[in-house]
Amino acid sequence: MKKLFVSFLMAAALSVASAATHRLTLFQESIVAGTTLKPGEYKLVVEDARPDTSLTL
Repeated sequence: MKKLFVSFLMAAALSVASAATHRLTLFQESIVAGTTLKPGEYKLVVEDARPDTSLTL
């Protein structure tokens, strides 16, 4: 689940060239970069994404 979540976030971050908002729904508790995320809806805001954009959680 962790790899899938991080892959989704990276794909979303790299797929846009300007500000964009994405919504993600987790149906079960997930651990990402050592942080536990509870089930629910999350919003990802990507601003000024470039090919060298990195994602830090």
